[in-house]
Amino acid sequence: MYEKIGDQQGVLMIGSGLVQSLAAVEGIALPDINIPVPCAFNLSDYLGTLSCVEDWGGGDVYNYTVEVIEGTTEGSIINLTIMGIFGGMGLTESQFQINLKNLNVTAEEQMILEDITQIGYPAFYGSLFLGSTLGVVNTCALQLEFTVSQWCVSIGCFGGSPKYTLKK
Repeated sequence: MYEKIGDQQGVLMIGSGLVQSLAAVEGIALPDINIPVPCAFNLSDYLGTLSCVEDWGGGDVYNYTVEVIEGTTEGSIINLTIMGIFGGMGLTESQFQINLKNLNVTAEEQMILEDITQIGYPAFYGSLFLGSTLGVVNTCALQLEFTVSQWCVSIGCFGGSPKYTLKK
């Protein structure tokens, strides 16, 4: 029987009942043995409308739309577009990559909204930019988890390094 001990970066840990039994019978102090078992990656689990916790300190929940960018996926890289990545605003669009070799989620610095007045900010702020982003696909929890280095507008950067967790 499998026992879920942890799920760091999409790995299910299986505890060894044999070691526990030996320790109990013999009174020997042995550490438990954990064997990593990766959970399967299924792209459809991360596409469509996903619920996202944007953790800027409060953990607001928004809905994002995630799609594959057709014609750009090569080998072990899947290119995605995410609509709504800033406060669930459907006007913002960003591009991310999933590396299937290590299940890393990345995004390069990019402009995601040319006219920030569309989402209620003053015109002098200019455009909205997403900083570099790094995270993982947690295949056991069926989540995309990443941290944005910073958010910027044309006149400067703001906010800390918000964390995002997307799941169906």
